[in-house]
Amino acid sequence: MRGDLYVTVDSILTYNALISAQDCSTISNFLKQVVNLSLKWMNVAISTYQAMRKEIGVNNVSYLEEIRSRRLHVTSRITSLYMCGYEVFLTLKSIFGCDKRCTTFYEVSKIE
Repeated sequence: MRGDLYVTVDSILTYNALISAQDCSTISNFLKQVVNLSLKWMNVAISTYQAMRKEIGVNNVSYLEEIRSRRLHVTSRITSLYMCGYEVFLTLKSIFGCDKRCTTFYEVSKIE
């Protein structure tokens, strides 16, 4: 979810050239799959959060401080999965046209 996917969606949505109907359809299907993946992430986010808190093993300390100090966002799959939420929502914001910079795709293509 982090990095490559975010950059790919951003690149598609800011591409400033005429897009063929076939490419437009392919891109549209890809963006729908990204939305579906984001929805699946949201469905597992709560249990992932609970598992992450259990893995950290602290209740009184800010979990973000603990994640940073132990670099868990890099070394723990559970924590990494949970921490990609920021990119998930930025990506959705771009796909749904809430970021002016990322509306180019919708302006140059004939997508409905």
